[in-house]
Amino acid sequence: MSRHPDSSQGADSHDRPKDLAVAGGDPSTFAVDVVREAAARASALGYHLVALHGVRDDGACTCAKRESCPSPGKHPRGRNWHNDAGTPELFRQYTDGQATFNLGLRLDGDTSVPLILLDIDTKHDKPGAASFADLETDYGSLPDDAFLQTTPSGGRHYLLRLPEGVDPHALPNRADVLPGVDVFTHQRQFVLTPSRTALGAYAFATGRGLVAPSDLPVLPASWIEGLQALGAARAGVSRASADADPAPDPQLVVQLLEVLPAPAVNTRDDAVAFAIAVHGALANADSAVDGTAESAFLRWASRWPGAVAEQDQHIWETTGESKHRGWRQFLRDAQLFINRAHATTPEDAGITDGADVVAAQGLLDRSRAEEAQADFQALTSAAPIQQGSPSLLVHSFADVKPTPIEWLLPGRVARQQITMINGWPGEGKTSVVIDIAARMTRAEPLPDGCLPPRSLRVLFLSTEDSESILHLRFRAAGADMDRVFTIPDTQLHRLTLPSQRAAWARVLEEQRIDVVVVDPMKAFLDANLKDIAEQDARRFMQALRQVCEEANVAAICIRHPNKATAAGHSTAVSAASGSLGFTAAARIELLVGRMPDDEETRALVHVKNNLAKAPPALLYRIVSKDVSFDESDAIQDVAAIEWKGVDDKVLADELLAKREGREERTKLEEAKDFLQKFLAYGPREQATVRNAAKRHGIKDRTLDRARLQVGWTAIIGNLRTGGKSIWGVAGQSAADFVENAVTTSAEEPTRESADPVDLEPAAVPRANDHAGGSQDAKPSTRPSRGEVKRVSRKTKQRKQPSARQMAK
Repeated sequence: MSRHPDSSQGADSHDRPKDLAVAGGDPSTFAVDVVREAAARASALGYHLVALHGVRDDGACTCAKRESCPSPGKHPRGRNWHNDAGTPELFRQYTDGQATFNLGLRLDGDTSVPLILLDIDTKHDKPGAASFADLETDYGSLPDDAFLQTTPSGGRHYLLRLPEGVDPHALPNRADVLPGVDVFTHQRQFVLTPSRTALGAYAFATGRGLVAPSDLPVLPASWIEGLQALGAARAGVSRASADADPAPDPQLVVQLLEVLPAPAVNTRDDAVAFAIAVHGALANADSAVDGTAESAFLRWASRWPGAVAEQDQHIWETTGESKHRGWRQFLRDAQLFINRAHATTPEDAGITDGADVVAAQGLLDRSRAEEAQADFQALTSAAPIQQGSPSLLVHSFADVKPTPIEWLLPGRVARQQITMINGWPGEGKTSVVIDIAARMTRAEPLPDGCLPPRSLRVLFLSTEDSESILHLRFRAAGADMDRVFTIPDTQLHRLTLPSQRAAWARVLEEQRIDVVVVDPMKAFLDANLKDIAEQDARRFMQALRQVCEEANVAAICIRHPNKATAAGHSTAVSAASGSLGFTAAARIELLVGRMPDDEETRALVHVKNNLAKAPPALLYRIVSKDVSFDESDAIQDVAAIEWKGVDDKVLADELLAKREGREERTKLEEAKDFLQKFLAYGPREQATVRNAAKRHGIKDRTLDRARLQVGWTAIIGNLRTGGKSIWGVAGQSAADFVENAVTTSAEEPTRESADPVDLEPAAVPRANDHAGGSQDAKPSTRPSRGEVKRVSRKTKQRKQPSARQMAK
């Protein structure tokens, strides 16, 4: 029997999306034609079509509810959509005469190829991305081609087919299987590209489109088992609760919520994560405690200056089935909120409606003490904690169970460890780290064959480059962009250590990060810490190490050299700015710099490695790469790395040697040339060489550097009893020294000295030496250029004074 559309829910002829207008045609005609063409293609592939309402120019739904519709542009026009034929003809009947409408596809459990849709929702602060990441961690990654389309609100749809023999009815078929993750298998429909809502249009994943149901990727067996377990959670058998971290006493969670502040610096993300932790901490609580906890949580959320009751209620309800955060995260978050309340003004501390910072801190301290002493025994029956020195847990190393080092890049980067990278500005520190991080995301080796164990997820935090520049640089390095994450630099002040450990742990855990990069490290110290203070450096490094251990991640910190290094007065170990405590606490430190004999080639070399034998240095050049923009043909040049091989000889100290500027190199070459000419016929006394060099305008420091490259120095005899400090050049020895001698030829030493000016090859003619000069002109006693003036060493007689001088 034919079904007819609900004509009472139609739209007026003028109701059409403004942004679909195309020059030379009616935008309404264009919009409906595009949707109908998509419907025809989907039907030809074997899908059942569902005609959906559209949205008006003002964002209201085309149904009778208009502005009050809870799902504008997403629900069917027909009342019997889940049973009708779903053909193009029926689709046209429902949409004829409508100015705007959308396209949906139906999921049937009784078809020959049953399908499953995973809807990852991030709208209204839903933690869909984090929940989906948890699922992939537990069950493995979905096939790449399972990603069908993006939603206007930023969510994702994954469409797969079920293996033969799997009953769709045995899997979850509802929203929020985990917070923000909907799973649909039968008697459901989903919106398909090119449909639109008030937020924008659905769009197929890049390079992909809809394929026939039989050509869709198959849902992995591990996912089927996991989803079946999650489906059982509705009946009280939840995999999440089995892995939960429950509170030793659920009443303590309620007590803390009653007095916990909600400072203004908190965000909705904080509230969502905290709600998940509360649910996890209450995993073993009875229904009476759950009801009390809900009221306590909503009172806590209402203390936040920007609280909206409806949103708070929504957060609590949509996080109820997630138990992947629990008691420990609850305690960390509670301590973070107390610290934030202390650090702000009373107006922004969120201490209204019964909140008491002192009482909350007391409960936290008591819970930690009881946890250590009684192994999570109930706090309500415990004796009060006696004030005094805290007890210390002492045990032998025989009781310690060691764990192997998990290398992400053998010899350079390891989980739960900190790697430092230091180097001069302009030597490519950030470019090197970006290239290495890009290789980690693709599981590609470094030039020495060092290979990550698998494709890794990287969090890159930078206060020096914008997100746009980092995006281009990672693309130039060939990174898997879906595995590189960042946080806007306007929010990085909320990740300083050690005060923000809880925020670090939450971000790293929710995004399943393997490697975190901070550039530069100094920007992530708490404001009250001084990087030059040893104790402050140790506090920061300890907090960062604990974050790495708790989240099981590796950290790469970028640093800059200190002023002493810039002057050439430092070694590689003490080269970095700030306290030496940073270098001491890091297990691995690397250095980048130019090779001593090649200004264009740089090297990444080890300064220290406390975990393994240091691998050889990696050589590289900084090059320019063109990166195109997705939306246009524009090209942008960005810095990139070109690897040149390995070098097992170069040392870190060599890369830090002070580099001369072009003018300094010219003066150095002049000094070297002077020494080779002045000492060509044998070694000379140091004082003689220095005096001659000064007359040439050569400074002592430049002369010393030149002598180190082309000459040598020695002492003949005892300087206290008339010994000499002499200089020579390569090929000579101290035995060649002849005191007060100058050599005019290789075989003829004389007792006379040479003026260094006479070593200049050019001659300057005098006025009386012109071609037409008098033959009987008095000849000059000055030697011509290139000759050696003989100077008598006899003591000169003092001239007798004249009569006039005597009279005076």
